[in-house]
Amino acid sequence: MNVRHAAVKQAKRLKPLWYGGRWLKYKYGEAWQIDYITLPQTCQGKHLVLTMVEETNGWLETYPVPHATARNTILGLEKQVLWQHGTPERIESDNGTHFQNNLIDTWAKEHGIEWVYHIPYHAPASGKVERYNGLLKTTLTAMGGGTFKHWDTHLAKATWHQPGLQGQKHQYGNGVLNVLMSSANTSSFTSIPSYD
Repeated sequence: MNVRHAAVKQAKRLKPLWYGGRWLKYKYGEAWQIDYITLPQTCQGKHLVLTMVEETNGWLETYPVPHATARNTILGLEKQVLWQHGTPERIESDNGTHFQNNLIDTWAKEHGIEWVYHIPYHAPASGKVERYNGLLKTTLTAMGGGTFKHWDTHLAKATWHQPGLQGQKHQYGNGVLNVLMSSANTSSFTSIPSYD
C-alpha cells in the first residue's frame, strides 16, 4: 500500500459520518460482514452460499460455491464486493478456517483491508450477517414452495427481496424492490420497482 493510499484511508477514519440519524464510522461500501450458509446440493455441486452484508445500510450480495475455502471466499469478495462496490476498508467474519488463514491474511493486506474476526458465540458481533442469513433462507424456502427446491435459480431474486433493501436510500435508488408476502401463500411474491 502506498503512502498516499494510507493517508486517504487514515483521513476517512478520522471523520465520522452522520447518516440516518446516527454517527457512522464508515461510508457505504467500506465495511462488510461475511459468512457462509449451507443449503441442499445442486446439480452443479454447489451447496454453500457466501453471504456478504454491507454494514451501513444492509446491502446484500451472495455467491454460491461448492466448498467453503479461502480461494472461494476471495473469488466471491472480488466478484461481488470489490468489482461492484469498490475495495472495502474492513471485513468482519467468524473464525472459520475458510476465513482465518494465510491466503486470506495476505490478500487482505495486499488490498489494504482490515480483517476483523468476531468473538465466537457472541451474536451482537455478527448480528447483521446472521439476521440476513436467516431471512435469505426463509425467502428461498418460500420461493421453493416450502422447500429449498431450485434454490440456485431463486438466489438472485431472493437476494434482492431482503427487507433491509426496502425503502432505503443507496447508490441504486430508493426502494429498488418492495416485496409483498401474503401470509396465506408465502410462495407468492410481487415485485414493484420504484423509480424515485
